[in-house]
Amino acid sequence: MVNYYISNNINDIINNTINTGKHMDNMIIKKFVNIIRYNLFNRYHVFKSKSLKPGYHDFDIRMLYLLFDMLVDFVEIELAWMNVCFTNKRPKWPRRWFFRSRKDGIDYLKWEIKQTSGMQLIRANMVKLLYLWWTVYRPQRIDPWDNVKHIDGLLTMDKDSIEYKEFMKQANEADKIDNMYYNEDTEMMKALIEIREDLWT
Repeated sequence: MVNYYISNNINDIINNTINTGKHMDNMIIKKFVNIIRYNLFNRYHVFKSKSLKPGYHDFDIRMLYLLFDMLVDFVEIELAWMNVCFTNKRPKWPRRWFFRSRKDGIDYLKWEIKQTSGMQLIRANMVKLLYLWWTVYRPQRIDPWDNVKHIDGLLTMDKDSIEYKEFMKQANEADKIDNMYYNEDTEMMKALIEIREDLWT
């Protein structure tokens, strides 16, 4: 990135430095520093899922995980920081870059629920509900396909056999549960989208 910036802008840098003096030079230096800062350290424009296991995932699954991972970051970093920034629990400056606290984020939400009313109270309750659903309740789901017995040669099996009918019964039940999970995920994602304008500190 640095090489790209210098190679594509070196003439502008030299000309601006020579022709316009110190003011333009300071602007170029600030722009250069910001490019380095936002591409190496403060990568606010890059979103990566921390909870999605490596491997291929369809776009809808990646979207779900990304949205809720961002909610987890909001609670465990931004709200947690609001809980400690004006107290003696505030970490020393080197640890601030890596500050993350589940407990402080939830404590801040509890405080916000007790101290506020109206839409702010509703938002705080919804953030807490969505956060706990994603981090506590959803991971406890049992995979419905774990109960489906694997059968070799399923495609060539007689459709009227007892073994095939039993497999299809288990597969249909697992599919119903899977659809129920998918619908629940969709409803929770819609709820998160509904409160997105309130997710700021």
